Amino acid sequence: MNINDIIEREIADADRRQAVERESKAYDRELRRRVWRRRWRTIGDIIGLIATLAFFAALCWLCCAGSGYHWE
Repeated sequence: MNINDIIEREIADADRRQAVERESKAYDRELRRRVWRRRWRTIGDIIGLIATLAFFAALCWLCCAGSGYHWE
């Protein structure tokens, strides 16, 4: 084994390490993206629930006010 073989092997090893590191970073980035999507979907569901409850409360208030039914 001569010096050129050793250098080529070290270069190949460095290339493999860089490829693994790039894959790892891409995987981490994809996981973070999925977590954010899930969080935004959950926030959207909560906002939708609040809007629906507010709509039904307003509808109930309008029905009570329109019918003349008051607690006074």
